Amino acid sequence: MTKWYEFRPADTLFFKGSSPMNAGQDHTSTSMFPPMPETIQGAIRTAVLGQNRVEINDYYNKRVTSGLINAIGRAGESAPFVVVGPLMKRGKQMLIPVPATWFLSEDNEKDMFYLVAAKKMEKNSIQIESSMPASKIMWAKQPDLGGELKPASGLWMPVGMLNDELKLPVKKITAKNVKDFADESRFVITMDALVDSEPRTGIAMDPKTRGAQEHYLYSFTHVRFRQDVGMVFGIDQDISDFFKDSGVLQVGGEQRFGHYDAIVGPDFYDGDGLWMALSPVRADANTTDGLVACGKIRYTGGWDMKKGFHKPLTGYYPQGSVFNRDLGAQTTTLKGEI
Repeated sequence: MTKWYEFRPADTLFFKGSSPMNAGQDHTSTSMFPPMPETIQGAIRTAVLGQNRVEINDYYNKRVTSGLINAIGRAGESAPFVVVGPLMKRGKQMLIPVPATWFLSEDNEKDMFYLVAAKKMEKNSIQIESSMPASKIMWAKQPDLGGELKPASGLWMPVGMLNDELKLPVKKITAKNVKDFADESRFVITMDALVDSEPRTGIAMDPKTRGAQEHYLYSFTHVRFRQDVGMVFGIDQDISDFFKDSGVLQVGGEQRFGHYDAIVGPDFYDGDGLWMALSPVRADANTTDGLVACGKIRYTGGWDMKKGFHKPLTGYYPQGSVFNRDLGAQTTTLKGEI
């Protein structure tokens, strides 16, 4: 059973993208948000060591208890637990990605939107040539509202909307109108309405002395959570003997941190249908074979603290990607999408 936590940063957060920063080429670096589950995994493992007063060298050299190893795994190896999410939270509402098989249709007269789910095509309903069998082709039908369907992938919505009728209207919340937004149960929201972007410039670090490197600057883009916004993540195993229900978590670059608390988790639909990714899903032969729809693949690497070297770049299907099979704790069923 997944245990859920809410994280609220003390200041801005920074999560570096996969692009390199080399002097003479570029002084800026790409950033990504939400962070990858592996980033939160690493933060949890670091927090466990601190909460249990374990020195990092003792952990690297296996001078720790078997219970702690069972909880967070060995240094340099994958964690034995899975991080679900991260999701977002606004006020009391848990937010999840809009499925990649859903589209937005706008009613221009009422300034309102409707969500439309792609369905499997009825046999011979339209003439289309494809190497894929017609029974596997998904098709979204435009309601009689005028305009055109636009992909809703990349937007976020309250978790309760997974069980609602899609024919009901929804509001679209962006950074431009978020201040006028009252509490509602049905809406889709852009990420820039949940977090602000803040460019930051700093002095580069000398890798040999770990001090400031003269005449070298860099620029990053940090994110600042808007008022009453938090980030939510789940752990698919119980590690509460070593990880407190409340504490401080250091997440991302530049030693950024915040406070986390255990919370009551979202109530997902459990039944028949397709499956939507709540976390980025590694793009491999197994997941690709079951893929139905996705947004742009995200490539990320990271830094191996034990080896002191970069991790290899790996491709991930983004949150909200839809599959025709259950991929475990990181997916939830989409009601009625068969």
